[in-house]
Amino acid sequence: MAGLSAPRDYSFLWKSEQLKDDNNRILTKAEVIDKIIERYEHLILELENLLDTKGLIDKCEVNAELVWQATLCYFADIVRLKQFHQIDHIAREKIYAYEAFWLLRHHPVQLVSQIGSVNGDRFGHLDSKTEQLVYVNEYAISLWLIKCIASKIYDDSKPLIQIDGFPQKTLDSPYAKNLANKIFYNFRYRAYTAETILLMLEAVLETVNFILDIT
Repeated sequence: MAGLSAPRDYSFLWKSEQLKDDNNRILTKAEVIDKIIERYEHLILELENLLDTKGLIDKCEVNAELVWQATLCYFADIVRLKQFHQIDHIAREKIYAYEAFWLLRHHPVQLVSQIGSVNGDRFGHLDSKTEQLVYVNEYAISLWLIKCIASKIYDDSKPLIQIDGFPQKTLDSPYAKNLANKIFYNFRYRAYTAETILLMLEAVLETVNFILDIT
């Protein structure tokens, strides 16, 4: 963790006594810091794995400092949410939404090599492959959200879905690719907040739950 900064005072993350374990025990300062570092390292690994899966690892990188800042901002939001709503734990889809929002704000996934020839038309519209590289952070977060959705569906529906590696395999589904493209488009051209990202996740998850229930 050497070299990672925290320019603002984040001591309220443990002083607020809002971060707890599964037994509702308030985490100590050391445990809160460990929790933040664990989430930070997990996000870096997830994003790097996505880049590798999509063959982009040689052209792009995940900036550790920017992931660190996004992680701190995420935890700050979570603490404020818990204080405002007076709740002990945050729903998993809300975690995904707020993480995605701050990753989008900080742009940790970055292009580090020349694209080569840029393909597009005379109006400046890029072809899909070039657009994914130029806006690789938005593209990576779109794919990451699909994997998050698939992971929650799998964990909630294990008796019904018995497919090894289901979250990863979901990325290869044409339906998941279509949804990822729609999310990518939204991140590129539409205004969004953590709340609108959450609404999208809730809509997808409830639709899947409904389909699984009636079938």
